[in-house]
Amino acid sequence: MVNSRRVGKDGERAFGKLLEDRGYQAFRRPRGESGDDYTAIDKDGRAWSVEVKNTTSLMYSHFMQCRDNSEGKNRMLAWHPRKWGFRRETFVVFLWPRGGDTEVQLWR
Repeated sequence: MVNSRRVGKDGERAFGKLLEDRGYQAFRRPRGESGDDYTAIDKDGRAWSVEVKNTTSLMYSHFMQCRDNSEGKNRMLAWHPRKWGFRRETFVVFLWPRGGDTEVQLWR
């Protein structure tokens, strides 16, 4: 039986490492608090609200959760498509910078 919380935490840790490898300062949400999974600060000093999903499919509710948790920050949704044959450290990343265009990137 799969422990979905453990799977989720594994995805969060893997993406946190990718954030740091790309020059972001990543701060995890304290345990027991609701909100985004990370707040990340990029090289230009912009704050990003980061939501990480480690699931077989991405749903509309994941995008809404990312939006609702952002509290006015730039938004980032990182999805690791489990069981799709991607390596564990590969994520599809949706970026919504405030006042900018949406981007979709593949991070490894």
